[in-house]
Amino acid sequence: MIFSFLCGVVLGYITIKYTEKVLKENQLTFKQRRFWEITLGASYLIFYKENSFNFEFLILYVITYILFLISIIDFKTKNIYFCITCIFFLFCGGHTFISFLDGKSLMSYMLGAVIMLGVTYILAFSRAIGLGDVEIFTICGLYLGVYRGILMLAVSMILCGGYGIFKITKYKTLRLERVAFVPFIFISFVIVNANMIKF
Repeated sequence: MIFSFLCGVVLGYITIKYTEKVLKENQLTFKQRRFWEITLGASYLIFYKENSFNFEFLILYVITYILFLISIIDFKTKNIYFCITCIFFLFCGGHTFISFLDGKSLMSYMLGAVIMLGVTYILAFSRAIGLGDVEIFTICGLYLGVYRGILMLAVSMILCGGYGIFKITKYKTLRLERVAFVPFIFISFVIVNANMIKF
C-alpha cells in the first residue's frame, strides 16, 4: 500500500521534471510540484485500496498516469497535445475492447463517449471549455461508460466552479482568464474510479 503511494509520488516527480525540461515555460512552484506529486501518489493509494492487484488495476494505473501527464501540460501551457491524447485514446479504447472480449456490453461505453461528446461540445461551443477538453471528456466517457462519465462531468464542473468562486473572492474582481480544465477532469476521474461518490 505504501509502495503504491511512493510509486505515484516518484512518477509525479519524474513527470514534472521531464515536462519542465521539455516545455521550458511556466515553471511550477515548489508547492505546486509537491501538490501534484502527492495527488498522483494519493490516487494510486486509493486505487490500491479499492482494487486487488490485477490487470484491470494496472490499466487504471496507466490511464491515470497519462491523464496526470495531460493535466500537468494543460496546467502549464493551457494546451492539450494531440499525440498524448491519441495515446490516452489507445489505452482507454483498448480497455473498452478488452472488456468487450471479456463479455461486457459495448453499449454503455459507446453511449458514454457519444453523450460526453455531445454535452461537452455544446459547452465548448459556448466557450465554457476548449475543444481539447472535449476530446479528453469523450475518451473518459469511452472508458467509464454512461453513468460514471456523467458523474465525472458533474464533479469536474463543480470543482472548476468552486475554483472560480475562490479566485473571484480572492481577487475581489471578475478576471477573465483561461483556466486549465484537465486538472479538474483528472481529480474527478480519480474520485469516480475510487467510488468516492456513488451514482
